[in-house]
Amino acid sequence: MSADQPPWPLPDGPWHLAQEWHHVLFLHWPVDSRALRPLVPSLLEIDTRDGCAWVTALPFMMRRLRPRGPPALPWLSSFPQLNVRTYVTLDGRPGVFLLRVMVGNPMTVAVARRLFHLPYARASLSFREEAEGFVFTCRQTSRDRNGAGERPLDFAARYCPEAHAFHPAPGSLEHWLSERFRYYAAGPEGRVWKGDLDHPAWALRGARVEIVQNLWPAELGIEAGDPPLSHYSRRQTVRAWLPGPAGGRGHA
Repeated sequence: MSADQPPWPLPDGPWHLAQEWHHVLFLHWPVDSRALRPLVPSLLEIDTRDGCAWVTALPFMMRRLRPRGPPALPWLSSFPQLNVRTYVTLDGRPGVFLLRVMVGNPMTVAVARRLFHLPYARASLSFREEAEGFVFTCRQTSRDRNGAGERPLDFAARYCPEAHAFHPAPGSLEHWLSERFRYYAAGPEGRVWKGDLDHPAWALRGARVEIVQNLWPAELGIEAGDPPLSHYSRRQTVRAWLPGPAGGRGHA
């Protein structure tokens, strides 16, 4: 199997959404799985590594977001985004469960909630390049009670890539955290949804990080100190399929 081929079969039908992630920062924290259990539907098993669950914050610059067919529209398809996720399995299939997705575009929030059942919330985000790296900030502007934004998830960091790019070796923690090809989401009435992803193998580099502000762990009821593992990726292309029911209900 090639490095660019996902280890799981992809859906028979065509993908529905294409996107590019630029200047991605991975910030990984090991946490007690019991702290995550109230946040994750009971149908999903919290995936652990060496006895620890993990949560990851991914600030990045979204570019060329588009549905299949039409070209990307610059004023709608490029914006900063912050994902906060953990790792789960269902019937042995590993994936990610998104705890929160922060973006500034209200249309993106509305479409993602309706079609992908994902916990998008509105925020004021900014991304800029500096001489030695990048600065990312997220400020939730209001309480968003239609979706997941019940609590503010303010975050700010400076980061700079270091060393040479590498592809995580199968079996390594970095591979376990990055190479995931399914997302799970909690929809209305407690139903769990599953969707597939396709992307080339991640090319990662070490990252030097200064976290200026980080409110999200405590606001989600998670205890987390400084992230012990940080990586940078310059660019990733992702294709996504619309989710379908995962076969049951599981209330968070």
